[in-house]
Amino acid sequence: MAITVEKINDRLVQYTLVSKELTVKIINLGATITHVIYNKDHMDVVLGQPCLDDYPNEDAYFGATIGRFANRIRKGHFRLDGKAYQLAINNVPNALHGGPKGFHAQYFEGAVEGDTLHLSYVSKDGEEGYPGNLQFKVSFTLIDDTLDVEYQAICDADTIVNFTNHSYFALQGQGNGDVTEQVMTSTASRYGIGDQDRLVTGELADVKGTPFDFLTAKTIGQDIDADDKQIQYCDGYDHYFDFNDSDIKTVTVFDPTTKHKLTVTTDLTGYHFYVPAYETPVLGKDGASYIGHCAFCIETSFMPDNINLQEQPDSLLKANETFYSKTTFTFS
Repeated sequence: MAITVEKINDRLVQYTLVSKELTVKIINLGATITHVIYNKDHMDVVLGQPCLDDYPNEDAYFGATIGRFANRIRKGHFRLDGKAYQLAINNVPNALHGGPKGFHAQYFEGAVEGDTLHLSYVSKDGEEGYPGNLQFKVSFTLIDDTLDVEYQAICDADTIVNFTNHSYFALQGQGNGDVTEQVMTSTASRYGIGDQDRLVTGELADVKGTPFDFLTAKTIGQDIDADDKQIQYCDGYDHYFDFNDSDIKTVTVFDPTTKHKLTVTTDLTGYHFYVPAYETPVLGKDGASYIGHCAFCIETSFMPDNINLQEQPDSLLKANETFYSKTTFTFS
């Protein structure tokens, strides 16, 4: 495996990770994955902006590392250690993906160590409303057909963290049709009931017999238009899935036409499954046009808004304790 470094301008750097099977491109702005290319058929299987100057994009977060807190926090409000905190409302009426100046919009310091790219960022006390000076590092390692993504953080005060990667996967090739015929399986046995604002209420329901049941393989499109209130709230899928302490925390998606298969494995409690439903075309890389159900996101994470919903929130990071998590993406 090799990593090459290209300076795009005074601040923007692009890193290219190459193995026999894959080429992965990552920029230091937002620690963003811009390309995942199968070397055998030269097919790029993630969505992205038309050019590097177009990053970041708050409407989509294509490929970005999300922090400090992935997904939504109700009304941007939470209490910690008896103190109230108010975050920016950037997804009315809630806070979303760390705020307007979240990690997706920050420049990271890069370092290459053997086969691993480390991207680091210091989020200062009060940034986007979060407490404590947080030292954060995300590491990318490409070996053969597998991209490991590791998150590490430490803070000098109690805070909350919920990191993820927001890649949009298009196993049919980015800009080449939709994902509705791709076959998905998941070991998540519960899903989060949501409201009309696409935010979990705290209730976790059994997936069996619902449109959210992927315990047995089925196409993504089979129930995406189901006569179900939860589906209708989101024009399809925009939901948290919970592994319910399963020993195996895995999601697999297979495209029967290209034969591309993605397996996502994590040590986190669950993932947010999102399938966009673009009504008008969105301009992407290489002149591609993204429309309809053109991709899917598997955002491994804690449950959204858990700081307000759980007695012992998964996202709580105590002062001077180290957070570590790993998610693996295998493109076979």
